[in-house]
Amino acid sequence: MINKTVNCLIELFSEEIPSRMQINAEMEFFKLFKEGCETRGIHFKDYELFSTPRRLALIAKGLNEKQKTQFLEIKGPNIQAKDIAINGFLKTHNEKKQKLKIKKTDKGEFYFIDKVVRGKLTKYLLEDILADIISNFNWPKSQRWANSDIKWARPLRNILVLLDNKLINGKIIIGKNEKIIFSDTTFGHRFCDKKVKINNIQSYKNKMRNHFVYVDRKERKKIILEQIKTLTYNNNLKLYQDLELLDEVNGLVEFPNAILCKIEKQFMKLPFEVLSTSMKVHQKYFSLLNKSNKTAPFFIVITNTPNLTKKNKTILLGNEKVLKARLSDALFFWDADLKIPFEQWLEGLENVTFFENLGNLKQRSQRISDLAIILKKYFKYKNLSQVKNAGLFSKVDLLSNMVGEFPELQGVMGGYYSGYNGYNNEFKIALMDQYKPQRQEDDYPRNDLGCILSLSNSIDTLTSFFSIGLQPTGSRDPFGLRRCANGIIRILLYKQLNLDLNTLFQLVLEKRSISDKSLEQSLTKFTLERFKIILLEEKITNDFIEAILSNSKTSKTPIYLLKKNVINLKNFISTKKGNLFLKNYKRIFNILKNVEPSNLPNSINVSSLKTPSEITLYNYLKKIRTISSKIDHKIKLDKNVINFFLNSNQIITNFFDKTLVNDNDEKIKKNRLKLLTEIINVFASFVRFDKIKD
Repeated sequence: MINKTVNCLIELFSEEIPSRMQINAEMEFFKLFKEGCETRGIHFKDYELFSTPRRLALIAKGLNEKQKTQFLEIKGPNIQAKDIAINGFLKTHNEKKQKLKIKKTDKGEFYFIDKVVRGKLTKYLLEDILADIISNFNWPKSQRWANSDIKWARPLRNILVLLDNKLINGKIIIGKNEKIIFSDTTFGHRFCDKKVKINNIQSYKNKMRNHFVYVDRKERKKIILEQIKTLTYNNNLKLYQDLELLDEVNGLVEFPNAILCKIEKQFMKLPFEVLSTSMKVHQKYFSLLNKSNKTAPFFIVITNTPNLTKKNKTILLGNEKVLKARLSDALFFWDADLKIPFEQWLEGLENVTFFENLGNLKQRSQRISDLAIILKKYFKYKNLSQVKNAGLFSKVDLLSNMVGEFPELQGVMGGYYSGYNGYNNEFKIALMDQYKPQRQEDDYPRNDLGCILSLSNSIDTLTSFFSIGLQPTGSRDPFGLRRCANGIIRILLYKQLNLDLNTLFQLVLEKRSISDKSLEQSLTKFTLERFKIILLEEKITNDFIEAILSNSKTSKTPIYLLKKNVINLKNFISTKKGNLFLKNYKRIFNILKNVEPSNLPNSINVSSLKTPSEITLYNYLKKIRTISSKIDHKIKLDKNVINFFLNSNQIITNFFDKTLVNDNDEKIKKNRLKLLTEIINVFASFVRFDKIKD
């Protein structure tokens, strides 16, 4: 009999859930619902997820109306067991002794019962599924409220449950005398807060729209962007793209309404970053540009209200007034900071501790400067004084009033203030970009000086905390060391520096007079692990990564070359000839898997080579050894090396077709095994082909 399917709607209605939690909450809701269904033998075909500040909702489509009937074979006691054990087993399963059957197992003969468990209707299981979801929900932060015993991001007020458009009877116990009874109603937008009865799952989204709630976050985002586009087009403006802010604002509203507001002229002398950060961090406003990409004296606020002219005017005036107060503070900080010379700030760094046992900020700046001077030759950068000063003055803005108020602007403000202290535009841009790239999607520093400074900054941070034993553990990384390692790798890749990790960390530790080989190895290993993750994020499979990175020459090969090798290897093996090479390699590898190397001769005995095919293979070995010796401690998988690999295809195939490895003469057999061992060792000096999946 075909199991009938139904649709199910669940909405968990609460006080305002923080915007940053909503997307993960959607996925957590789905994960727990799916697990709850699967453990009970219920499946569904499709689903939709929704979230707003006040609700999480899920529609499961094609949900089994009932559990599948299960045919179980239940193991009981051993046939030698006492009657009390056998009778207890029968009582537990409500069966008679005649129903028992005896079955032989590897532990003896046991009684078994065949049992048919009839599936329950899904509507009777949803209460338990919801109880499990609510009790096991993983929030970054949660709270109890009133007489509730459960934890939720914010107080849970209502639970709507419909199955095939019918209300499901049930409740969730949230405290000793507290419960939430399942309902077929929810609530509209807060400004009207009307109860909304849902009697059709398919009409849920439309019904909520009619009550000023867009439950679909993708739809809300689209509406926000359309409203902004209309306002900017009508006023000859452009939106400053900020996807992070867009996602946050999208999680703050249920019914978006975009309003264009004005910035007073007196604040327009502030740098764009100050204006945009002040508006974004404190007020969640969108910054605007004119057609020349200059700062425009306008901003957009997204309100959670209907579009009513009189109401909009009040909101506009209120938001302009709030921003004026914010920008008045920023203007005061700007003017005050410009009165302080760079040199004075530099001396002030001496009074600020970087971290316990890692000195003060002036000492950190000196380390960054020293490191930048060392690294400049790898960038072929000539201006010594520019590099030196970039490191020394890189942290002075940490003492500024502006960065004290807006920590997000560190580096950026140093760049602006440097211009007022007589430094050129290259210097300004380098200071502004010194923390790039922090994330995968971030831009790179815009000039070589910025790249040198960024690399020096990340290396100093990573080395400093490793030197005092504060390495990341598990998911904890309070000092952002994984981000630092990512930054190092991305700069090395971006600029294709001929600098390997071994040399890099040796240079750093030598400059700091630290003689610790294990520390150097730990830093290299940690950074390579981050490199692997970056490659995985670029959809390169782990076997190709390991084939290159498990080579002993890895730490002595520049990062950009390692990546190039991985890509070349992947492309090589994906070809027909490359795949044949891999099969030949695996054939040799499998033959040698159980061969003890100590039982083989120390070297190949040329006089014992009998067949033309093994002599040809030996001559091939000599040629590829020559190539391997010229590489000089680096892995290099370029076109020439790959062609040499391809040359082996016919040679190895002929060898196996015309030469018997396991010859009756033990001496000849071992000599051939030694030949194969040497061949595979040379191949492995380039790539660990055994790591690649067939």
